[in-house]
Amino acid sequence: MKLRKFQLSCPVFWGYSQYIDLEKYNNIDDIIKYVLDSCEEFWKSNNLIDLYEFFKSIKHLYHIHNCNFDSIINSKPGDVFYICRHDGCETHMDLTIRNR
Repeated sequence: MKLRKFQLSCPVFWGYSQYIDLEKYNNIDDIIKYVLDSCEEFWKSNNLIDLYEFFKSIKHLYHIHNCNFDSIINSKPGDVFYICRHDGCETHMDLTIRNR
């Protein structure tokens, strides 16, 4: 097992993270999809419907910068990879959280 931490980086969902076994994946897109799907399922299964609906509307904006699958595979156990959303971060919820 080769676990690495992937964490969301955005104004609203900062900090949500998953440890991913890299041996189960062949590319970055599948890792991002798994993390985002698990986050979405968390909101839904805990009946946080407004968060669930909001997350679904912005889910397509998440990505990882300056990283390829080889660099993730060759990373150190303590490394954290950020799945960020900064383009289009002008939703009402983003602004509300930023202005706290």
